[in-house]
Amino acid sequence: MNAENSLKTTVAVLESKIDLMEAEMLHLHELLTRCGFVNGIYTLRDTIEEFLKEAEKDSPEKPLSQSE
Repeated sequence: MNAENSLKTTVAVLESKIDLMEAEMLHLHELLTRCGFVNGIYTLRDTIEEFLKEAEKDSPEKPLSQSE
């Protein structure tokens, strides 16, 4: 297999993975919307960020956003 064919194969695999990830994100977004997160995944993200800010205020010496 030459370099051009190898690159085409790699691109095809990556495009397939992107398609799968987009489908999974859309499905998650739809589930979150049905569960009450008005703007789906975006509302979930904002909620988690707010939760982490509040948790860091309560315990500033070890933020929840850092893993050990």
